[in-house]
Amino acid sequence: MNLDFFFYPKSVAVVGASTIPGKVGYELVKNIVEAGFGGDIFPVNPKGGSILGLKVYPSVKSIQSIPDLAVIVTPAETVPGIVGECGSIGVKGVVVISGGFSEVGNRWLEEELVAYARKYGVRVIGPNSAGIINTSINFHACMEFRVPRGPISLISQSGAVGGILFALAREGCIGFSKFVSCGNSCDVSEVEVLEYLLMDDDTVSIALYLEAIHDGRRFIDVCRKFRGVKPMVAFKAGKSSAGGRAAASHTGALASPYHIYSSLFKQFRILEAPSLSGLFSSSKFLGLGFRAKGPRTVIVTNSGGPGVIATDLCESFGLMVPEPSEELKSKLRSFLPQICSLRNPIDLTATGGYDWYYGVLKETSNSGEYDLALVICVPPNFTNPMEAAKAICDFHNSNTNMPVIPCFMYGDMIRECVKYLESRGIPCTFTLEDAAYTAYSIVYLGV
Repeated sequence: MNLDFFFYPKSVAVVGASTIPGKVGYELVKNIVEAGFGGDIFPVNPKGGSILGLKVYPSVKSIQSIPDLAVIVTPAETVPGIVGECGSIGVKGVVVISGGFSEVGNRWLEEELVAYARKYGVRVIGPNSAGIINTSINFHACMEFRVPRGPISLISQSGAVGGILFALAREGCIGFSKFVSCGNSCDVSEVEVLEYLLMDDDTVSIALYLEAIHDGRRFIDVCRKFRGVKPMVAFKAGKSSAGGRAAASHTGALASPYHIYSSLFKQFRILEAPSLSGLFSSSKFLGLGFRAKGPRTVIVTNSGGPGVIATDLCESFGLMVPEPSEELKSKLRSFLPQICSLRNPIDLTATGGYDWYYGVLKETSNSGEYDLALVICVPPNFTNPMEAAKAICDFHNSNTNMPVIPCFMYGDMIRECVKYLESRGIPCTFTLEDAAYTAYSIVYLGV
């Protein structure tokens, strides 16, 4: 099983390319060009002309060389014939962006597409796909915005979900290695892509947005074979009967009862995220190697309310939030004023600065009483949250025992802090829910 021609093409044809900005065929070519793809790009449209300085070919067969990959954005009824044309000249892979197939009841048209693909031995991602990305070669054959590089590979049955996660990544500096929007999975399934990514050197963690698994038996076989090889985090949509119906109308897939998915996830140690942002945050930390040796969590905060909420959330995920020993409290009190609560959460109040954050992290780590720290910063407008960010960074660089999960919440003031930390390899979370779930995830896969 080799999908390299999808992720590492040396040349790509865009069939249905357009000269009109705003059209899918134009924006797709633009994204490939502006991402800096180093291979050959062949726009295809019977009208000819040029797009962004590239010659437009009237057909796939008129291209002088054989593209490794073709991306199709033409009307649905034309797609099967184009797949056949691609296959007849030796194109190895096709990504079909076009919709209008089984997801709207036109299963016959999808079957015709598959028949052409089988006839010529061409592999197909889609139809109804949002595209494919490999940041390591600046290949962005996708309708979504470009995204920073990172350790995560994302398999999604929704292109828009990919866009949501990309937007979260752009808040910082840590993003994705590869992305594929499977669409209707008429040929290449999410399970086949999963197996490929589990063997991919650039993929450290795998995030999955799933509405339905098209090949359950193969999914089980792949998960059993690669159990524990790489961290996997899934978000399962379509859990309810109405949600399952919505999923069927989205990708044309038939839903299975949710308890089957939940059982499989637990059996193969696949984390199940409670939200899309939690999917991204946990995949990010796991992809950068964050693990905790146990569940004992110290919460360091500059505000009481968020600390209380974080405590509830941590305990809801099975984490422990124990009070410090009297010996540790004494060490903390040696540099913290009486106004600071030391019971855990350790509340530094709104005036907490570098020395307090760093001192608390250092002493709690040295005590051996805690396995990880969750640091919350909700900055009032009269403080500089960068002091907390720098304290976290310095502690991270000097510490190997206690991982830190920063949670910088809301407002323009925190953006610089997030960029500062993530550019130095320290991922951030943005909500208490994500911070607590991420803490759980690095404990779950760390013990």
